Amino acid sequence: MIKPLYLICIICSLWLLTTAEKTIANTKLLIPYNTQSKIISILIPGERALRFQELLIEKDKTIKRHLQSVNLKLITSSREHTQNLWLDEELLETRKSCLRSPTSSCVIEQAHAEAKATTDIWRRDFSLIFVTEAQVKFGDITAATETTEAIKNASLRLPALLIIAKAHAVVGNFQEADKITNEVENNIEKIRMPYIRTWVFALSASALTATKNFKHARMNILEALQTVGQIKESSTRAEMHALIASAQAGVSDLSGASENINRAFTEVDKTEDPFLSALALTFIASTQSEVGQNKNYKRT
Repeated sequence: MIKPLYLICIICSLWLLTTAEKTIANTKLLIPYNTQSKIISILIPGERALRFQELLIEKDKTIKRHLQSVNLKLITSSREHTQNLWLDEELLETRKSCLRSPTSSCVIEQAHAEAKATTDIWRRDFSLIFVTEAQVKFGDITAATETTEAIKNASLRLPALLIIAKAHAVVGNFQEADKITNEVENNIEKIRMPYIRTWVFALSASALTATKNFKHARMNILEALQTVGQIKESSTRAEMHALIASAQAGVSDLSGASENINRAFTEVDKTEDPFLSALALTFIASTQSEVGQNKNYKRT
């Protein structure tokens, strides 16, 4: 008797999800998880809330796959996943002080402080990658290494490590650059998200180019090209095509770089969200400058 009831629950749940899919296709939703009642609520605008027992989500692979197909994300409700709606007074004061006389040092320090104050772990780790990049650009590899160590997510730590590896190569420390790059490559298989895999392959190619390992760099560019198509979001595909183009330029494949810049523009054209398209366009513009496509640049 239990099995038929279980099957009925699954069928009803799938029917509800199919209905929801029409409403939320291509939309990322956050599913709050109530740890006390063990019930998952999915709020659909204009629809009733869909509720599922934890058992169905955790144990039934069919439902889990269906949830993934409509881009639903299951999280535990905790302080770590809440957005920062304000900065504390101390951070606000240091920001105001820095902006009155914005030296590069205080700007990076402020970025670091505000990134660390972010309560959403994913956002914080993501921000720290770019703090690492800024520190490296100003030659502070030691600080960049410390920042990278603070990144909790193992997959997001890999791009930051590759930024540091390239920095070591630029100053002639090839041994350390190779050591870090090898460490990253040994962990690529553990990455589950296609865009992070593509990102890591593209950055590793750039790091390998800096150590004059052009053959290996070209291999990683091919890996990046194979994974970029698995990325769902057009804006993210655009960013990755731009990074791949940058890596191709590093190995003197200007034809390939130009082709991927064009692909990036094609993907941006599919992006409706101006915030996402703006981010993608900055990636493309940066790569254009690297490959010499900035001749007609004018400040507006």
